[in-house]
Amino acid sequence: MTASERDYTPNPAKLIGEYFEEGWKLLRLHPETKKPVGKEWQRKEGLSQKVAKATAEHGIPIGVQVGEVSGWLCCVDLDSPEAIKLAPHFLPATLKAGKGGEVSHYVYYSEGLDYEGFRAPDNSELISLKAASNGQGHQFVVAPSVHPTKGPYEWAGGFDSSRIARVGSEDLRDSVRHLAASALIAGALPEKGRHHYSLAVAGYLLRSGLERDRIGEIMLHAWEAENAPRDGIVAVVRNVHDTAEKLERGEPITGGPTLDELVPGMARKLARFLGLQSAANDEEGERESDNALLAGRFDLGAAMTKGIDPPDELEPNILLKGKIHHLFGPSESGKTFIALWLIKRRIEARQYVIFFDSENGQRTITERLGQMGADPELVRKYLVYLPFPDLTASARSRRDFYNALDEIAPALIVFDSWASFLSAAGFSENENSEIEDWDNAHTKRAKQRGIASLILDHTPHDGIRSRGGARKKEVADVQWRVKKTLPFNRDTVGEVILVLEKDREGWMPGSVTFSIGGDGGEMICRPTAGTIEEPDKTDGLTPKDRKALEVLRVEFGVAGARATEWQKAAKRHMSASHFYRCKSTLIGRGLVVENESRFYPAPDPSGSDNESSESGLDKPNSWNSHLLSSYSHESNESGGNTYSHRSPPPYRGESESNPESTPPDDIVGEV
Repeated sequence: MTASERDYTPNPAKLIGEYFEEGWKLLRLHPETKKPVGKEWQRKEGLSQKVAKATAEHGIPIGVQVGEVSGWLCCVDLDSPEAIKLAPHFLPATLKAGKGGEVSHYVYYSEGLDYEGFRAPDNSELISLKAASNGQGHQFVVAPSVHPTKGPYEWAGGFDSSRIARVGSEDLRDSVRHLAASALIAGALPEKGRHHYSLAVAGYLLRSGLERDRIGEIMLHAWEAENAPRDGIVAVVRNVHDTAEKLERGEPITGGPTLDELVPGMARKLARFLGLQSAANDEEGERESDNALLAGRFDLGAAMTKGIDPPDELEPNILLKGKIHHLFGPSESGKTFIALWLIKRRIEARQYVIFFDSENGQRTITERLGQMGADPELVRKYLVYLPFPDLTASARSRRDFYNALDEIAPALIVFDSWASFLSAAGFSENENSEIEDWDNAHTKRAKQRGIASLILDHTPHDGIRSRGGARKKEVADVQWRVKKTLPFNRDTVGEVILVLEKDREGWMPGSVTFSIGGDGGEMICRPTAGTIEEPDKTDGLTPKDRKALEVLRVEFGVAGARATEWQKAAKRHMSASHFYRCKSTLIGRGLVVENESRFYPAPDPSGSDNESSESGLDKPNSWNSHLLSSYSHESNESGGNTYSHRSPPPYRGESESNPESTPPDDIVGEV
């Protein structure tokens, strides 16, 4: 962004007034997560002009909901350096914005355009086309919001709505897709072997039906973005045309299989980005001679020096992101209900889930999800339910499984039950080597992609271990035994306890208690109060959240503290894992701010604006009301469990005895 482009409107009230003149729907966002505050925000009215002004003046970020509600506004949100560098070559000229001196938002009006996300094979984000054709919720952050590390959001050259281009939905989608493909190719451009890489990309795209000139443009700009030498740029264009001529003569060319050897998952991603048919019968050609095995080396010494992050939780106290979980118990013990509750939690967080069901079938699962209060629209969009799937040991079945993981990119996959899927693959659950084979072919492949898996399993007659070979426990990162302590049915609420049998990371509590059963026509399944702390409905804080904040305010005050100092002071009240959850919540709600690795209690914004009572910033149902009061009155706070981490290396940036890291993400709302 040039000096002139950084000339943005400094007056929040004036800027917000211009947004309202455009008819945009404004939203209040969480200071840390940048997500809209409140449930069903997509369907509720946006902020009034007065409330939006007060929100901005209190330093709380604001966003704009895209789609028809804002006159078919949309935003191309660039999430990777390659996409940012390449965007001017592919996107139509329009009003742009960014932060930290870098343009990352291209804003358009495009009637009927819908959302589309583009991720690299490693699941990192490249581009988000934020649009909405059917009322689903998507938004982007706008000035005068301030990013916690990169500074203020700015309109390049100042806000001028007349510069927002109106582009047809198909034309804009095609431009974004070509940009995404070029950014993907550029991001994977190797230091060595670029000749073979260019031949494989060109061959795959030509076989998939894309025109040679379009391929040449996409690859040319990808090479330019990576500052390739001039002769390399000329060579890549020549390779496209040479490969096209070979294909026309019926000569063999390299393509998809070679490309996937060079960059696993690249071929399928390119086909999806560009809306192409996969080149199924790709011929093999030359192979890259670089040693792919050694390319996967991980520098443990560097990690020990820098420190490591604590594990990320997918569902607090129960699931870890990207790990293998084993849930076993007797028949009718509540395993499936707990699995459905975990699925419901993921889809409510707008995360995709694949459910491989070989036990119950669609009628039972539909009924139970309905009784548990799952939103049908979220189920339809985010749950991929596959009843009695053909998941065997064949090469075709495994390929379909891997492609499904890459296409859907779920946060969680669920198998019910393990015995059924082992049998379908021709494996015995009593043979450890065959359990290992199934794990290598399925759950380990999900783990490599950062996808968590949950496997439901039965027990033998003793009910205290999983049925079959001991390898079942060994392949799991986390293993839970389901113990029914009070009976339940459609009309009676009972109790089930998850007993921790294995935790490779040493992060989970020893047990979690659930209430399960029918109550007034509904099916209850939720953690019991006292087992996992329920957040207060007025402010979303648990007693431990308040205690952590109290420790920071009382013991450190305006001087603030490093995370290690804060964690040591809070140690008598909670475990290390609880502390990191609390730290995450407090930062996300704007009650604690971080500056140069120190943490400070945020000042109380209430009373600083005589319009605050009308703005909603201090109302009882407001997201940040009552957050800075009465923290010293938690006299009944329990000491928490006394687990502490003892295993080196330290968490990033800290000594062995005092871990510090960015805490795992949590979900705001009911736990």
